[in-house]
Amino acid sequence: MLATDIFKLVIGQQDFAKGRWFAIILLVPVAVTYVVDGWVHKRQSALLSARSVPYVPRPSRATTGRWPPIAG
Repeated sequence: MLATDIFKLVIGQQDFAKGRWFAIILLVPVAVTYVVDGWVHKRQSALLSARSVPYVPRPSRATTGRWPPIAG
């Protein structure tokens, strides 16, 4: 049943009891999705912020020592 069907049920037939139950049934998946999305967002930001470190290459004596005589 779609939201438009619930609207027709409540407005057209004046059946507010059924409309209330259908509205609650439609709100349950929205609430679950909202909670899961918040949990996933927290987990992803924690993974990125806690472990991400900028890469800084260390100079290597084997390669760094050879280049100045070649370039100079």
